[in-house]
Amino acid sequence: MVVGVISPFPPGGDTYPQVAYFAEWLGKQVSVQWITISERGFRVDRLLDQTLFACAGRTFLRRSAKIAKDYRAIKTLSRNCDVLIAIDFMALVLADAASSKPVVFWSLDFISSDEARYLRKVNQKWLSVVRRALLRRSSIVIQDPDRLRAFAASLKLASDDLKPFYLPVSLPPALPEFDEAFPRQWVGKPRVMQIGGLSAWRSRTDFLLEQYRACPDQFDLYLHGSVDSDVAEQLARLNPQPQVSETMVACDRIPEIVRRCSIGYLGYSPSDEQFVLLKNASGQLVEFLRCGKPIVSVGANNLALFIEETGVGFAVKNPQEFSAAIKAIHAQYPNFSQRARVLFEKQYNFDNYSAQLLRYIKSVVNNPRQSQLGQQAC
Repeated sequence: MVVGVISPFPPGGDTYPQVAYFAEWLGKQVSVQWITISERGFRVDRLLDQTLFACAGRTFLRRSAKIAKDYRAIKTLSRNCDVLIAIDFMALVLADAASSKPVVFWSLDFISSDEARYLRKVNQKWLSVVRRALLRRSSIVIQDPDRLRAFAASLKLASDDLKPFYLPVSLPPALPEFDEAFPRQWVGKPRVMQIGGLSAWRSRTDFLLEQYRACPDQFDLYLHGSVDSDVAEQLARLNPQPQVSETMVACDRIPEIVRRCSIGYLGYSPSDEQFVLLKNASGQLVEFLRCGKPIVSVGANNLALFIEETGVGFAVKNPQEFSAAIKAIHAQYPNFSQRARVLFEKQYNFDNYSAQLLRYIKSVVNNPRQSQLGQQAC
């Protein structure tokens, strides 16, 4: 079997480690042809605002030329493939238009129906194109049933219109040389870490910095990721300075970064539906759990109840709860760390899904409209 993957990310890219690990795994199972396209396609409104209105359409025309080039590349790719895997909206639409081969759509993000931009005419037209493609190509890889329902509703589809394989954000276990270094007990001062994009509007880094500014003696702070300008201004005013790393590392080296903290911080800020339904869609969560790191979470999402029910950390709303959470975790650190590792192995270890995922892809090749595999619970 030959699988063609159409992705806005290169196979070894670091933006979505799950995609990079999937590329590595898939290449060991079947023959893979991978092409990287120019656009993800779920920010059409921003594309138009930045191009038609900002520079008289010149950039828009260049982007359109790239999309046309991607279409031709997909058409050529599909001739030698048994099935296409399309990652995100633009890949799906182009694959549907360019090829008659079976297509599996892999959803990472989507425009939920409660977002302000959802009602913009350009997005409604774009989503109608996506909807038609999905009605023809109903196989979908998505994180869990809750996100499937929200995704389907945003496209005015019923969940039953789609044939899902449920795949939480999943990674392989940490490499043994890293795993051996993860302590079951943390010795010394607590160290809180945030990874990923560091901003005030999206990741609530501002809340974390305020706790560090008020109580630098309570914990050390380590930030790893790209720093937005709003956070950079706050960082400059801190004394003592936290440790900050903006260096991108290979996906398999991320545990080397995460091992340096005792607690992982999750601060998802947006409240639209796809950012509420995060317990199976947060790569940051999975990176911490597989390293045995307990979690402190801020934000209105379904991570809050989940991490407390599973005993891997606390959801907090204010400075008092944040301080209490750090103390409570470190008072029983081995227990929290062990539960984090157990949760990873149970729910986020890619090895738990790989065999069924391969069967699902093969079933789409054999019967593209009737595949019923991949209904395992997340």
